[in-house]
Amino acid sequence: MSFVVDNQEGKLAVLDSKIVSREAIKPALSKLAWDILQILIDKPNYPKEISRLLKVHEQKVYYHIKKLREAGLIEEEGQTIVSGALTKIYSLSAPSFSITLKKLEPSRRLSSSDVSHEKFLSPFIKAGKLNAKIVIGSPEPHGPRNTRARDVASATSLALFLGSFLNSSESNMVKLDTEIRGDALKDNLILIGGPGVNAVTEKINPHLPIFLKKTDNYYSGIHSSISKKDYVYENQGIIVKIPNPFAPRKKILVIAGRRAKGTEASVLALTLKLDEIVSGNSTDPKKHAKVVEGYDENADGVMDSVRVLE
Repeated sequence: MSFVVDNQEGKLAVLDSKIVSREAIKPALSKLAWDILQILIDKPNYPKEISRLLKVHEQKVYYHIKKLREAGLIEEEGQTIVSGALTKIYSLSAPSFSITLKKLEPSRRLSSSDVSHEKFLSPFIKAGKLNAKIVIGSPEPHGPRNTRARDVASATSLALFLGSFLNSSESNMVKLDTEIRGDALKDNLILIGGPGVNAVTEKINPHLPIFLKKTDNYYSGIHSSISKKDYVYENQGIIVKIPNPFAPRKKILVIAGRRAKGTEASVLALTLKLDEIVSGNSTDPKKHAKVVEGYDENADGVMDSVRVLE
């Protein structure tokens, strides 16, 4: 994915974009194809409903959808049942498209870190809007171990951090793990808290390259299958981004520790060490999987600093 970047009143504004050739954009130039794209800007939709909205024959919509999909301008997002039949749902493949008439040249003004930050936070933030569910463990006793999560402060800090990348404030940004089940698992998810207190993290934990290791009936530490190292301190946490195992086109970002202190350290690492976090694991930079450790640099009883361990 590429990005369209503009300086708006001294503030960098970024939008996901897809570079397309002059030939690829041609299918979008007819009036009907353009009208279809306008509908998909608002939300994903299926051909029969699009034909109803545009008041044209359904076969014409199918024809243009086929052309737009071949050009890479739209993509299949999922399926649904309509009038007893299975139909495909389509969405834009990007919120904007860039048509290049000449060869791209290296940027002389755009910071590479700005782009890498946006790329790491994609698709959780899309077109300046939150495009994910933030999930924390319930503060009420729940799960097989009847645990209570203590990650509300970390969730608040993360929400404030993500807010700096949003164009507008978001309401109801955070969900409890007890609210996420069924199709809600097949979304972009940002999980806060370890598997001992967050039931959704517990489902995802076995799929992580760096995960919380279970001993007997409790989580005793962190294990990295990348570096083959173990981490056992309560102030250590993980930041891992992977495809959603329940919906591979979606992504999951896990921000967790063995205890609340470890989760706090992970959130702190995102806010203070984002350049290091987005660079990938020190052993395998292609994997967005980090172990971090928080500490109290000022000796005032508050975690205020963090180091990246791998």
